[in-house]
Amino acid sequence: MGSGEKKKARTRAFPQQLGDEDRLSRLPDELIHKILSFVDAKQAVETCTLSRRWQLLWTTLPFLQIGPYQISESKYVANFIRRIFSDRNPQSNISDLKFRVYNATCSWNFFEEFAHYAISHNAQSLYLELLRDHIPFKLSTFSSVSLNKLTLKVSLETCELQSDFWDLPALTTLRLKYVRSYEDKQRNSWLKDSLFTCLPALTTLCLEGWDLSGSSSFSLPALTTLRLCHCMLPKVWDLPALLSLQLDNIYVSAKVSDIISALVNLKNLTLFLTLNQGNCFISCPPQLLNLSIRARLKHSPSINIVVSAPKLCNFNSFGIFTVITGVPELENVNISLQGWFQNVILTQRKQFYWQLTNMLLGLCNAKHLTFDLESIEVLSKISNILASLPSPFSKLEYVKLPRGFEESNISGALRSYLLGGSPNATFVTKLPQKGQTKIK
Repeated sequence: MGSGEKKKARTRAFPQQLGDEDRLSRLPDELIHKILSFVDAKQAVETCTLSRRWQLLWTTLPFLQIGPYQISESKYVANFIRRIFSDRNPQSNISDLKFRVYNATCSWNFFEEFAHYAISHNAQSLYLELLRDHIPFKLSTFSSVSLNKLTLKVSLETCELQSDFWDLPALTTLRLKYVRSYEDKQRNSWLKDSLFTCLPALTTLCLEGWDLSGSSSFSLPALTTLRLCHCMLPKVWDLPALLSLQLDNIYVSAKVSDIISALVNLKNLTLFLTLNQGNCFISCPPQLLNLSIRARLKHSPSINIVVSAPKLCNFNSFGIFTVITGVPELENVNISLQGWFQNVILTQRKQFYWQLTNMLLGLCNAKHLTFDLESIEVLSKISNILASLPSPFSKLEYVKLPRGFEESNISGALRSYLLGGSPNATFVTKLPQKGQTKIK
């Protein structure tokens, strides 16, 4: 058999394999770029060896994800990244650039080069995360007319003069994590709302590790979404347009409750309770529709939360705590335990079992009740306890079961506990769309 016949035989033997390769190579550049956006820049560059079609594809990638690289594997990180930037198509802009390098051997000039490259190539989204020990960045380093999303987990230079502020007219989303540097004398308390009011398009702000308690006021009239994690709260809030608020690891005191209640347009509230959180009363603004509360495993099983939210529709709980909403009817209640009972000793486990029943009693006005796999499995384990309790649910329509849990596995006692107070309620694996007629 000649070489030509052998080639034809190989083609006949693997038509699907060759066809798949051909179809992949024929994809438009935009789709291949999207695929490569999910891998590290090093892997994206390595695709140039696949075929002639792929040799230059990576040079026009609008999405670059660099890192994370650790010190142990990053000896030549700076040279590698410089090579990527120098070999890219100089006419190709970058829309999304992520940069995570935990490498103290990189020079400060290199970091400045990176920031300048991103800004000069009209980046729309920039994510920068560095090791703690580096010279702080000036805010003005990130001034850009194109950036609309900026995430900084780096040390920032204290900024007092307005001339040192950043200029970001298109920025809509800003995330700042406090990273202490060796030159930081004011620690994390220098951040003022004036650094944000100069951002005219800002609607979403996420802050982590900052002390805002020294601010006389926190005024951002156009802000619609705010997330504060491990932050000391400002004394006065002026956020008239705020729709969504997340407070992570912040003690919910009476003062915090008053701050929340003053946010008259707030519709979505998420609370991650601190380890020392005690009983609390949460006064919510009248327009609040969605509330999520996440407790911590080390909380006392007797923690009680009372919520005043007259229009509340949807409630999500993570963990076990007693909650009373005082709402005549809750459209949706989602209960998740997410590993709550892992590594829990037997005596504490029994306490949590009883606390779970008390928690369900406080959510008795739910119409649609959704369980994650762990919560429904725990309820199945305590069927003997539930057998002696009346069903607390009088307005229930549906109980949504998690994937992997069959209705046939539900004991008679658990079925009676969940559905006994609502004779027309049923178990489902998918909640019907709003307005859909219930099938009897």
